[in-house]
Order: sequence, then structure tokens, then C-alpha cells
Amino acid sequence: MEILLVAPVMGYAMKSYVESLVIALSKYENNMHITLVVPKQFDESYIISRDCAITIVRMPTPVNKIKRGFYYFNPIAQIGLLKSLRRCKPDLVHLINGDGYLISVLLGSYFSTIPLLLTLHDPVAHAKDYIGYINSWIRNYFSLKQFDAVHIHNKCFTDMVRARLTRNQQLFVVPHGSFAHYFKCYDTSQLERENSILFFGRLEYYKGIDILVEAGIKLASGRKNVKIIIAGPGKLALSIQAEIGKNSQLFEFHNKLLSNKEVAILFKRSSITVLPYRQVTQSSVPSIAMAFGHKIIASDDGAFHNEIPRIGGLVVPAGSVDALAEAMNVCLDNTCNQNVASEDIYAWNNIALQFGSIYRTLIKK
Repeated sequence: MEILLVAPVMGYAMKSYVESLVIALSKYENNMHITLVVPKQFDESYIISRDCAITIVRMPTPVNKIKRGFYYFNPIAQIGLLKSLRRCKPDLVHLINGDGYLISVLLGSYFSTIPLLLTLHDPVAHAKDYIGYINSWIRNYFSLKQFDAVHIHNKCFTDMVRARLTRNQQLFVVPHGSFAHYFKCYDTSQLERENSILFFGRLEYYKGIDILVEAGIKLASGRKNVKIIIAGPGKLALSIQAEIGKNSQLFEFHNKLLSNKEVAILFKRSSITVLPYRQVTQSSVPSIAMAFGHKIIASDDGAFHNEIPRIGGLVVPAGSVDALAEAMNVCLDNTCNQNVASEDIYAWNNIALQFGSIYRTLIKK
């Protein structure tokens, strides 16, 4: 079984997802060969270190971000890429991201005789993600019709996505796997766990950092020795940065792309993970927090609605400063639940087996 797995976009989280998936597929699925199509800048060292027997094909993507954007929508470049990929003679094409890019619109014309599978990571564009709005429009009106099947990470989006598909298109739900293995490999046993709260991830408007800051200040007004760690790359509004600066005893701010070891240290130091998102599809952070034994607080939205209670966390109304402050207070008092689910739900071997079954079903059909 020859699988062509195409991943045009390769940010930090997406790289972790693609690496984890292809390594698991190569390990747990017999009689399968994967050709992985990635940007030229992709670092394959992690895959090589896992003795992963796959073929890697690199797209000639420019280093410059603006030029790279033009490349993804250049008809000549994308047609040339698809013509070259046909020489791989796959039994199935799995587009792992780039569902609003030109390649997703053209794919059906160049692989019309084999099944096409799309992984839809974000069925809804994030708040104030204007490029995401455009990509969603392209996907909904032009891309989706090209695919025989669509994969989503959580059943909460089933009705929404199903409404956009035709009767002949199949919809599969396979959960998002854990990235904890990137961090649990570091020895943090000598570090003491603090009764502190951690936000980890890229700093984006939809993730509600301003809500966390306001809730943290409210919490600290009635409680001593509170520490909230905010860690991740991205930009915050100047007003939020000013509030963090004025409350330096309360907030510990790491505004950068952290190494995996630095992330491991922060998760070991803290005891509570908070996800105060305004709006969410799904996230890899809960599974990492679970692996480190954290209590988890998250907004009651998207996949969090059923995922967080299932793993013993608390959900609060999205955007509610008062509810978030109260939930943090409860968890600091050690009166909330903690990690009641098995980590098997996030295990990549299970996810690989599910994808293998999907691939075989589509090929047979």
C-alpha cells in the first residue's frame, strides 16, 4: 500500500503532528510505504533518529514567508508539483493540511482515479485569523468537493462538517495524538512542583491571554503567593503587556519559542494548566498537561466541551473572567479532579491503526 502524505504547511505543532503520525504508521502498519511531501525547510532529523522507513519529497518553497505564500497559490508551481507527485503512483493521497491552498483545489484533477483523504484540523477559523477566514472560504466552496473522505479530530464537529459534504463523501473521526513524548524524555525529577498555573502555547487573540491576565489579577486580590506562568511565542497587545509588567510578582512571562527541555521544566514546575480560549477547535496541550499530572482548566468550547471533563479537568464559560478566577482558586485549593482517563486515548499507535483502517477502507472502495 503506497500512501502519499502531503503536508504543505509545517509550523511547530504541525511538524510534531506529522512526525508522530508517520513514525507510528511506519512502525505499526505492515505493508505500507509512505511518501511524505513537505516544505524544503523541513528538518527530518527527528524522523531519521526513529529509524523511520519513509521517502521524503521536498517542495521548492521559498524561505521568505511572503514569497512562500505566493508559491502556494502559483498555478504553474502547484501544477508542476502535482505532475511530479503522480510519478510516486500512490494508492491514496492524504492531504494533512493546506486545505485552503491551491493544491487542495487542484488535487482531484491530477489524482482522479485514487481516493483522496483530507485532514481538517480547524473546521472553524479562529477569531481574528483573517488568513484563516480566506482559507476557510476556499476550502468550503472549492476544496472539500475534491475529496472522497474527510478526517476530523473530534465528533463535536461532525454535524457541521457533514453539512458541507455530499452524500458520497465519508467522514471519519480520529483523535489528536499526544505530543508529550517530545517533553517527557527530559529528566525533570530533581525539580520541585510549585502550586502555580501555566499557560503554554502561541500567544494569539483567540487564546484569551487578556482574559487570563484579568482573572489572575482578580484571583491574586484575594489570595497570596499566586504564580501564573505565561509561555510561548507571539505578540500581545501593549495594554496586556503593561498589566503583566505591573504585576511582575504574579506573572512569569516567557515570550519566546521555547526549547522542548524548557517546556518540560515549566510543566514540571507548575501544577495547573489553563486554556482560557475565546474559541477553540482542539489542542494538543491537554494531553501534555495530563502526562505531567496537571489539573486542567479550559473554556467550554469546541473539543474541550467533552475532552476536558473526560480527563478530569474543569470547563468554564468562554470569556468569563469570574468563572476562570474561581476555577483557578478551586484547583489551587486541590479540590478539583485530576487525570481520570487513560493516556491510551492519545496514543499514536492507536491513531496509526485507525488511519491504516481508513486507508484500506477507502482503497477497497
